[in-house]
Amino acid sequence: MVQAVSCAPDPAVPGRLLLNIAPEVHCFEGRHRDMVTAMLVVAPVFFFLLFPFALVHGDSTYVQRSELFSIKAWRWNAIRKATIFHLGPFHPSADNVFATVCAEVAAKIALPAVAKLITVPLSQMKIATTLCGLLLLGTVMFNPMIEMAWNVLLISLRLWTLCAMACAYLAVALDDPGRPEPIQALCACSVSIFVVMLIGIYQADHATDHNDVIRLWTDQVDCEGREGREAAKPVAVH
Repeated sequence: MVQAVSCAPDPAVPGRLLLNIAPEVHCFEGRHRDMVTAMLVVAPVFFFLLFPFALVHGDSTYVQRSELFSIKAWRWNAIRKATIFHLGPFHPSADNVFATVCAEVAAKIALPAVAKLITVPLSQMKIATTLCGLLLLGTVMFNPMIEMAWNVLLISLRLWTLCAMACAYLAVALDDPGRPEPIQALCACSVSIFVVMLIGIYQADHATDHNDVIRLWTDQVDCEGREGREAAKPVAVH
């Protein structure tokens, strides 16, 4: 869909745009205009309905038809999918699963869109660096894992990605392949982040007991199959 609206000026006719992937097509004229109009109607619905399935990694058994327009149900399904098996130190934080997966899906949509729609290198790197910064901020605010050591690792990796993007932005801004500053900055960032990551992992609190992490909620049903009057109660899995 992004490629379908990625256009460039026609050097032969001022004011006319040509489609990048098919230069013989005039943008926003004739059938292309009709297609873009249809996309403006269909695309918002598509992306909205994409999220409930992306949140459960495409497993449609977790998404019922009645839940497609319920964001509350999306959050619950994301938690169920992420915590169905206890993964010990790798177990995700149930409270932050929804925010984490939403941020990752949004980044996977936004970054390719920026690469296709923005043709000016400096603007492209500026927006991409900003997106990486927002993704890092989301990871800091909503820790994805129950083990702090793994959160430190993930935060460090995303911080390194942000630094790499910033160094690339510096290289584009300098516009001189012979300048060593971008490479020097990347090397300095890599060493610094690696050292800070090791210190953070060493000092992080390590959970030694994962027994009471998972809760199963079940309705109270008597032996004859009739629903009881008691509210649903949590049952711990040890």
